[in-house]
Amino acid sequence: MQISRTSPLTLLLALAAAVGLLLPVSTAGAGDPLWEKGVILAERMESDGVIFGTMKMHSLVKKKDGSVETDIKVTYKTVKEGDNIGVEVVSATENGKDITAKMREEEKGHKKKKEKKDDEKEVGISINPGDHPFDPELQKDITYQRVGSADLDGRETILFRYTHRMNDKKGTKGRAWLDPETGAPIAVVAQPDPLPKMVDEMTSRTTFKVTEEGYWVPETGEMNGSGGFLWIKRWMEMRMTFSDYCLKETLKSAGDPES
Repeated sequence: MQISRTSPLTLLLALAAAVGLLLPVSTAGAGDPLWEKGVILAERMESDGVIFGTMKMHSLVKKKDGSVETDIKVTYKTVKEGDNIGVEVVSATENGKDITAKMREEEKGHKKKKEKKDDEKEVGISINPGDHPFDPELQKDITYQRVGSADLDGRETILFRYTHRMNDKKGTKGRAWLDPETGAPIAVVAQPDPLPKMVDEMTSRTTFKVTEEGYWVPETGEMNGSGGFLWIKRWMEMRMTFSDYCLKETLKSAGDPES
């Protein structure tokens, strides 16, 4: 992965595109009852239209000696855009300098490119917290195995290992920790298999929580990767937090005369 002087948004999306924040996978064969509980929770989140209201992103690019080359912080909020829902840049800094206006312009350009590709569904490339291994629509191609009881930060869980081939050349492998009673996924760690060219290491980790309303939702997402070209080596770290969850229809109706 060659790191050059490029825009902050391009840098962040490049890392996300290489691994995906919450890599979408799917599952084959007879389902494990506990895994299926996780799928049911994901289905409820999707059918009810649960979305995050705020996303904060912090990205670091480090040189081989560990010194920080680029430090980017961005806060997004979910907003109503006509009859649809979109995200808006609230604030952004790069190495302490305010780049909010620049990021807003780059986000507009990204949205225009996305609109042109609406009919071209990309598999495994996403920074959307709604993409995860428990998506009900993707439960036909994964193979997974229950490993057994496992301690996760002092919490009793059931550990699963999974693999997924997106096509003949690309896939993912990972682990998922589920609540032993409810089946709610607590954390997922994933890696692309094989690694992209010029990438030495790349891992994503997502943690989840259950809201007061009983919805299972992503809480944090992390991506770490290293790579380079010839003597140019860089280490990248990205962390995202999601909060202020609400229902999509509630946000869409906000400001309407009847609401």
